[in-house]
Amino acid sequence: MNERDEKKTISHLKEELKKIDDIFEPAVPHQLELDQRLARFKKERKRAIQKELLCFIVLAFVILFVYIAISIRVPAIFLTVQGAAVVILPVLALFEKKRRRTVKGEAD
Repeated sequence: MNERDEKKTISHLKEELKKIDDIFEPAVPHQLELDQRLARFKKERKRAIQKELLCFIVLAFVILFVYIAISIRVPAIFLTVQGAAVVILPVLALFEKKRRRTVKGEAD
């Protein structure tokens, strides 16, 4: 193909694409509809955040209660859990660091 044919083909394709764009022009929503959608989204998001916060607070109190109950009632189990955490957490951190390195390497 020579340069003239390429330019002709490109211009023809641009014209046809413009025709398609003119035929299938998307409907643009009105400002009022957009405002209503945004208000509804904000309201739903606010409810979701409140629900998540409530779940977090309840779970925090449950964990705190169990932590205190175990430390007062059964100190041997409490000390065992604390010792296991001291051993297991660094190992989990190493595994996570290694996993992130391999995932990052695959993405590159």
